[in-house]
Amino acid sequence: MDKESPQDGSFWLDYNGQEIDGKRYDGLVIDVRVNILPTKFGQNIACRILDQSNSGRSLDTVNMLDDVRETVMQVLAKEQGMVIVSGPTGSGKTSTLYSFLNHLNTPDKHIMTAEDPVEYRLPGADKVNINAHYRSFGKTVRAFLRQDPDIILVGEIRDSETANTAITVANTGHLLLSTIHANDAAATVIRLLGLEVERVALADALSAFFAQRLLNQLCEHCCVPSRLPETAKNKTRFVADTYFVKGKGCEHCDGMGISGRIPVLEFVVNNEEVRQAILTGDLKILEEAMRKQLQYKTLIEAGLEMSKQGLVDMNDALALGVR
Repeated sequence: MDKESPQDGSFWLDYNGQEIDGKRYDGLVIDVRVNILPTKFGQNIACRILDQSNSGRSLDTVNMLDDVRETVMQVLAKEQGMVIVSGPTGSGKTSTLYSFLNHLNTPDKHIMTAEDPVEYRLPGADKVNINAHYRSFGKTVRAFLRQDPDIILVGEIRDSETANTAITVANTGHLLLSTIHANDAAATVIRLLGLEVERVALADALSAFFAQRLLNQLCEHCCVPSRLPETAKNKTRFVADTYFVKGKGCEHCDGMGISGRIPVLEFVVNNEEVRQAILTGDLKILEEAMRKQLQYKTLIEAGLEMSKQGLVDMNDALALGVR
């Protein structure tokens, strides 16, 4: 075995029907993706844990602000266009897109996914593992078009070939979902333009784009009310009297003060004003057009709205600023 090269592998843990510490687990299967990297002082091992129950998560179980959820439902009702989510690694992008796919997954829909690697299961979908040498994202998605799909998931838009192919797919009667690495929603468009796509084609293809982060969800039993500092009131257009922060912990959260993680979304619909801003390629014009949308809130604003509801810590929300 080659001990000097990076190694990738995986294994799975089946907890279905098992009882641990008095709690029974039904349908719980954990996939563990392993990467081993030789370093100067020995082998570094990183394990990524994928709860396969997330692959079956319905859109209803993903916490969203009400106006965002209504907008998402309208976007997914369209039969073509491109929906792009941005965010760093580990921000829950794929899990959110799979909740979209589960909402769309009906017997009359042909869903195909290209991923590196395939992470979650989706009943009835055709799923392809990307290989950098002979099965790139761009080449795979072009092949998808000859398979008569209705909905396509592209794991990540990394290069010009994939970006242009995705736009072509979205402009030819298909619904395409994908991810990209960018700091916020507006930067998503700028990043795509930087991949040498035609502005007109992008403006026509985009249906919606959004940024996402994951924050710790507060324990509803011990979270503590707080007030927004005066110095932070310029960070949101929707200042309230009361927000919430993490408490000291209680029996309901094992003394942690938190109960899992929750997504925060900055969601934008491609309306006529946004389309014109995309054609100019001007970031400031784009941001002005975005702020006019009813459902739109910056990541900080969305986080603070959720803090009002006792869902996330006010300070965590304030830390979401990227520019």
